[in-house]
Amino acid sequence: MTDTHRLYLEVAALLHDIGSVISFAQPPQAQLLFDILVGTLRFTQAGVGAYRNIARYHRRTLPQHSHPSFFSLNRDERMIVSKLAAILRVANALDKDQLQKVMDLKIRREGDRIALIGQNVSDLAMGKLALAAEAIVFTEIFGKKSF
Repeated sequence: MTDTHRLYLEVAALLHDIGSVISFAQPPQAQLLFDILVGTLRFTQAGVGAYRNIARYHRRTLPQHSHPSFFSLNRDERMIVSKLAAILRVANALDKDQLQKVMDLKIRREGDRIALIGQNVSDLAMGKLALAAEAIVFTEIFGKKSF
């Protein structure tokens, strides 16, 4: 992935819980806030599509053929969005109780597996349960067996 993709991930991570503040039951309100953020930060059109899709797929929903915003992206863009959403799902799972318990996380490849090593990690019971569920999506996207 490129530096642009890393920026997509960083911004998506900052914006990913926007729906917790603004009800997506009122899409015009959520869309307005997103448009303001996009205009303020001067995202490119490609960036806007990436952020929207990463935000949409970072929890629960996976891309469906009935989702035109995802399938309007080209194959490479869809793969990048899928990978970034999978990474964000893992990060979100590790902070499931939103107490920022994981600090100084290191990622190491071990053959066809990925190991997550955290420094100063306190109780992660909720995070481990959430991570187990998200590992399935991550494995499908990246082809890595487990964490």
